[in-house]
Amino acid sequence: MNHRRAVQRVRSQPGQRQPSRRVFLALVPPEPVRERLHRLARWSQHRVGGRLVPADNLHLTLLFLGELDAPMLDYVIRRVDEVPLAPQPIALQRLDYWPRAQILCAVGDPAAVPLQELHKGVRDRVKRAIRLEQRPFTPHVTLLRKVSELAALPMEPLSWQAEELTLLESVRDGAAVRYLSLECWSVAPARLSSR
Repeated sequence: MNHRRAVQRVRSQPGQRQPSRRVFLALVPPEPVRERLHRLARWSQHRVGGRLVPADNLHLTLLFLGELDAPMLDYVIRRVDEVPLAPQPIALQRLDYWPRAQILCAVGDPAAVPLQELHKGVRDRVKRAIRLEQRPFTPHVTLLRKVSELAALPMEPLSWQAEELTLLESVRDGAAVRYLSLECWSVAPARLSSR
């Protein structure tokens, strides 16, 4: 059973024009995994340059939704409520340089069935109302941006069990970008209280 909690209120107000928000659905690693990814990013930055992604911004994008207004955000939230969620095993296995985007990322197996099924389940529920990018889903966590070259870099495999799906908003803060959590769906089993 999915358990959703609102982190930042997203509800639309009738008759009020609200700005759109740049949003995406993501799996956010737990703190110890984010720390390891950030150490890997700093180590990689010393070898290939680029701009470090802040530890608080590290995530695995499940589906980029784009610029959405409040009514469309409400729609997305209702549709994601319908997606059957289960804990997701995440395994990042190698570092990869994507020259077109100029990023260095920790990449998982694109054929990982549970992640592909979750991606497809979410995509299928929102695609009628939202124009989505037409590209294959490759599980990855971006570590560095503005990378212009890549030397072969090793990576020790890294894994975690994702138990939450998060709706994040990308917000400009001067030259920096930070991600705000708007909604979160937990698949962790509810705790039973003992009497």
